[in-house]
Amino acid sequence: MIANKTDAKIVINALKNGGVPKEFIEDIIIGRDMEISEFKRNLNNLNDGIGNIKIILGNYGTGKTFLLNALKNIALKDDFVVSFLQIDRAFRLNKLDDFYYYIMHNLFVKNNDGLTSFDNIFDIWIDNLKNAPDKMESTNEINKVIKTMQKYNDTFARALLNYIRSKIKNDYEMTEVISSWLSGEKNISYEMKTKFNVIGSINKSNMLDFLKAFSKLVDLLGYKGFVIVIDEIDLLLNERSDIRKNAYENLKYLIDLIVAADLTKTMLLLSGTKEIIENEEKGFRSNIALSQRLGNAIDSYEFGIGNIKESIIMLKDIKITDYLEITDKIVNIYKYAYDIHIKTTSESLKNWVLYTYNKNGKNIHELKVREFITRLITILDQVDENHIYNSNLEFKMSGDRPIFKNVLSKSN
Repeated sequence: MIANKTDAKIVINALKNGGVPKEFIEDIIIGRDMEISEFKRNLNNLNDGIGNIKIILGNYGTGKTFLLNALKNIALKDDFVVSFLQIDRAFRLNKLDDFYYYIMHNLFVKNNDGLTSFDNIFDIWIDNLKNAPDKMESTNEINKVIKTMQKYNDTFARALLNYIRSKIKNDYEMTEVISSWLSGEKNISYEMKTKFNVIGSINKSNMLDFLKAFSKLVDLLGYKGFVIVIDEIDLLLNERSDIRKNAYENLKYLIDLIVAADLTKTMLLLSGTKEIIENEEKGFRSNIALSQRLGNAIDSYEFGIGNIKESIIMLKDIKITDYLEITDKIVNIYKYAYDIHIKTTSESLKNWVLYTYNKNGKNIHELKVREFITRLITILDQVDENHIYNSNLEFKMSGDRPIFKNVLSKSN
């Protein structure tokens, strides 16, 4: 719930510019109840150690990124650690060591404003160790964690032990150096690495072991699980064939680790356009092994069998009739943010958005939720500043033709 005018203005500004507000997404999102319920079911499965994969597909403007951010916030509130990534020119999923680096540098946890760090994840746990009345109990807790980490990678365990010691001693310089190394940083001097008894850096040969260790560490520190989100996966279609091939191989490895529970209580959430499935030459189908991992889900998608519990979910466009709900929500936030009185009904404001879209020669059935929202806020600005769009506008369909009627002027 938005509690102050500043937050309300931040939300309106983000939406006006076609962006996604960092918070309060659940106050705005519409038409995605089934997807949200399924995500929560998957989070519950993580508590039982059952890893999950979900691929959310949809046309541009259907709110995929909006939904992903809503799901991220749900996971954070439920005390999961989230890594939120997006395919771009820097991160293309084709190098394992880079993959680990970006996972570790895009972490989020509850009650932390924005990106967090490897270091922040330990804050509560270390404070509990420091303040524990029984120091032997704290020592045993540390030994248990390190012994578990040794099962995955001795080097990771040694670095972590030195990290914990430095953290407890408030040795900020050493804590930062070790945290950077554990997060995949490579530019750390040999002299510094000898101080915490490691050599080399995280690379493609040890990355999977480190990721396994980290997912288990998340569990040991008391979090409910780990959610890895990768948005705009379809941008891989634009990459060179070798980059795309390596990315799909790495994705296959990650899926194998998750379904085999080698990554502890971990979920993978991907998002992109449906072309990532439909493009047989460049999409998932071009990698036989990856396609086989998604076999049943791909078949169900291809034959139009909608099953929300499958690993692939196809988002449907928001219906025109659903736009009244989003109009209501945004109008209420806008009125609260700017302390104004709007005489026009939400129904009429929704119709004015449809009218302006149709006036541009566009089919209102092709209007996407992102553009609907930006147009609505533009209209609200004009209502506030110029006192236009105040008359009630009615809308109905006559066959395929939209009919708009201004109630005051009785004109079509």
